[in-house]
Parts: sequence; structure tokens; C-alpha cells
Amino acid sequence: MRTAIDQAIEHIVVRAADSERVRSDTASVVERADGTLLVAYHSYSHGPEGGKDFGAAKVYLAESEDGGRHWTNERMVADIVPGDLNVMSPFLCGVADEILLGYVRNHSRGDTSMHLHRSGDGGKSFGDSAPIWEHAGEYRIQGGASSLVQLDSGRLVLPIQSCDEVWVADENQSIGTYLSDDGGHTWNPSAN
Repeated sequence: MRTAIDQAIEHIVVRAADSERVRSDTASVVERADGTLLVAYHSYSHGPEGGKDFGAAKVYLAESEDGGRHWTNERMVADIVPGDLNVMSPFLCGVADEILLGYVRNHSRGDTSMHLHRSGDGGKSFGDSAPIWEHAGEYRIQGGASSLVQLDSGRLVLPIQSCDEVWVADENQSIGTYLSDDGGHTWNPSAN
């Protein structure tokens, strides 16, 4: 039985699963200066690992001109580098007059890098990537949820989770944050 709250929530599909792209998730949305929306998400391709967390995944963007009811102009913005497992967990954040796009490169089940791109044209194009971290030597992602928060002070806070290797017994995951006080140009892990 649907409740009044269920009836008030409108479920919109941005990217439906199909035989080629079997899973899409971890979406992040930003509103552009012109009021349109930009969404980033990763999609897993059909293949040996299918839609599993270490299957082949790429990062995509799509746009909405009607407040998120319809999504168009899908395009891939981050591809898998030969030898890596996938790219995943994208986030978007508006900072000053730019849009930041970040995502994780899974090199292995125990090594990741986080890349950040900047757009000065509302997400139509993004510049070359700059690392937040490179080859962490552990499984480190930005929290498994698409989140980058800008505080009133201007500081950017990026939540992360990490462990030596993921999906093993006693993986002992920890959480933390990376901080930037210069609009995302430089990053430092927070102190415990």
C-alpha cells in the first residue's frame, strides 16, 4: 500500500539498465548558472563482472532543462585506462563560477586514485584532470556516495572511506575526509 509520502515522491529514471549497460548508480547533481541541471553517474557494461563493483564502469553526464523530469545529451566523460578495473563514484560541485567533476579510478581492489576536472562553461567541457590522490596503495573511495560539500568559509570537504583491500574478511574500513581551502586546487587529508 502506498502512503501519502510515497505518492508525493516522483521517481524519475535517468538511465535505465539494458543489455549493454547493466547497472548505473552513484549519481550526483549540480544546478548550473542558467538553472538547468547536470548529473554525473557511473554505468557498468555487460561483461564477465557484469554489474559487480569491479566490473567495467565508466562515468557519464546527462542534462535536464525541466528540473530533473527528463534527461538528455548523455555523454561519457571518463573511460577506463588500460590495466585499470573501472572508473566510478563521480561527484559534481559548483565552486565560484566553475563546476568540479571528480571520480575514482580503481587500479585494483587495493589501489585507487581520485581525479578532479574543472569546467568554466557550465559542464559543457572539462579540463585535464588533477589528482586529489594518486595510487593510494589501499582501497580508498570518496565514501561510496557522491558528496563534495562547500562550507560557508569556502572550504571543500570530501568524505572518503578506505581499507587495505575491499570485499575481504576483516577489511576494517575507516572513514575520513580530504580538505581544500583553495577551491579544490590542493587537497590534504584531515587529521584524526
